[in-house]
Amino acid sequence: MVLFLVGSAVGGAMIHHLGHTVGAADGGPGLPVLGWSTRHGDLRAAHFLGLHALQALPLFGWLLARYFPTLQNRGQLLGIMSFTLLYTGAIGWLYVHALQGLPLWKLS
Repeated sequence: MVLFLVGSAVGGAMIHHLGHTVGAADGGPGLPVLGWSTRHGDLRAAHFLGLHALQALPLFGWLLARYFPTLQNRGQLLGIMSFTLLYTGAIGWLYVHALQGLPLWKLS
């Protein structure tokens, strides 16, 4: 739930910046389907990952229990906590990367 709130806070940052693109006006070339900027920073990537934590974390827990049923409760907890830390780091990295005005992928 905390990661979802962090993702929501990134949405607040977009409101504060009066747009989702950092370093240019909104619009311009973007990734196929998603539309995230390929020339400048885009806060939508961190926002997307943060909001979808509500689906990603339970899905990972379910997959862990389904495909590694021999893990004891302690092992499952360690796996879920490790995944949560990696997921949190990814959100943070995407946010800082976008604030620096750098695109997630630079397509020519």
